[in-house]
Amino acid sequence: MSRRRDQNFLLDIIEAINRIISYTSGMSYDDFGDDQKTQDAVSGEYPNQPSVGVGVVIVEDNRALVVQRGKDPGAGTWAFPGGRLELGETLAQAAIREAHEETGLAVAPGDVIAVFDLIDTDEEGEVRFHYVVIDLLAQRLSGTLRPGDDSVDVRWVRLEEIGDLPMAPRMGEVIRQVLEDDQEPDTG
Repeated sequence: MSRRRDQNFLLDIIEAINRIISYTSGMSYDDFGDDQKTQDAVSGEYPNQPSVGVGVVIVEDNRALVVQRGKDPGAGTWAFPGGRLELGETLAQAAIREAHEETGLAVAPGDVIAVFDLIDTDEEGEVRFHYVVIDLLAQRLSGTLRPGDDSVDVRWVRLEEIGDLPMAPRMGEVIRQVLEDDQEPDTG
């Protein structure tokens, strides 16, 4: 598939997810059975449907920017800056907001580079978190790098350093992809 067709396909997926979320937003756990745990609307814990998450992949000087998560899912692990898409917000708006909240940087979001499921279960096998995460490549515009909001630390990592950090699922693969792409000469 061409990049344009890939993006249109992803936009169709996002539209379908948003329709599902809109349809089920008025439902409660009673609508799904008595054995469900209580949903925490703030943290997104024990949801009754998946949420859309946005990851912001900022690459500069053959390094990728990562944050150490301060909250679940994945507290203590390193991940791209990002978070939950808010109602009425575009992916680009969410990327701009999350990058600023978690790193202090202003960014210009670009292409979608990865889409994946992040599903976390508890000891009883109940779904604690379920996100469909959409990673956007972004360019740093300005700002002073600092941890904030949900992040406890922030740093640039090189390709050879990714094995040294506990990372969120799929992080190593995406970092490897963007850093290797960043090192290739532009033949266009």
